[in-house]
Amino acid sequence: GVCPIVVLQVLTLRIEDLLFGVFTQSSQSRDRHLLAFNEATALHSEFGALEHWVKSVLGVAEVPHLGWPLKRGWQRVQRYYDTLWRDVHNSEDTWAVMEQPGMVTDASYHAALEDVSQVLDGLQVEWWPCRGTLI
Repeated sequence: GVCPIVVLQVLTLRIEDLLFGVFTQSSQSRDRHLLAFNEATALHSEFGALEHWVKSVLGVAEVPHLGWPLKRGWQRVQRYYDTLWRDVHNSEDTWAVMEQPGMVTDASYHAALEDVSQVLDGLQVEWWPCRGTLI
């Protein structure tokens, strides 16, 4: 058999690892972050279900930790979770400004393209504009 308290500890550590990965590896793709959040959410549900089962089987209001640092683990998980959400909320204003369309006239676009042309031609790089970007 498997000790449910150990399983709770493992779930806590995995959720912490997922959130820590998102927190420290901000350069990862959005898809990887979504996968990590989805897994963490599923594991959190499993943790809650197992915790509820242990409480009902033992007839207790709180799961006995039996020396496992479950409470400290959840405090760390909550700290990462809070930090990530705080970052999201703090970045909303920044993204709102960045998502506003800029004032680009035909003249300013062509001037910028001429600057790029001089630099890339000087490097002898083959390039061409395509839908507002360079290839």
